[in-house]
Amino acid sequence: MLTKPTQSFLLEITEKSAQEFQDGGITFEYKYAHRLAHTVFDHNFLKTTADIREFNDKEVQQIESFFTTSLSLKQKDTELKSKEFIQLLKQDFSDYYRQISSFNSDGYSIDIVIHFIKDNDFHELNLFWSMD
Repeated sequence: MLTKPTQSFLLEITEKSAQEFQDGGITFEYKYAHRLAHTVFDHNFLKTTADIREFNDKEVQQIESFFTTSLSLKQKDTELKSKEFIQLLKQDFSDYYRQISSFNSDGYSIDIVIHFIKDNDFHELNLFWSMD
């Protein structure tokens, strides 16, 4: 589950983004589904989620891209914010399979869907940013 520190982090970045992009900014949605992973994910894929999986380099770059754009951060600040976010997620979902299921960016908006899967449960965190 998303802990209070992670929720506070998300609320902090939505506020900062709202100040930067007054007609847009960051929104997020969090979902938890108990014993429903088999209704959303392919059975063969679920077999691969038995082991803990960290974010790969591409996924870390996608998270960094989200923070660079949505918060207008410089590279050093982006890396710090991304590491903080990833560390919070590691703490919240330490024994879960973690992956970015989708990443869409068109220059005016970014949408990231992150899934955390364990047994037949899953959590979904959707981060969205738009310029307006």
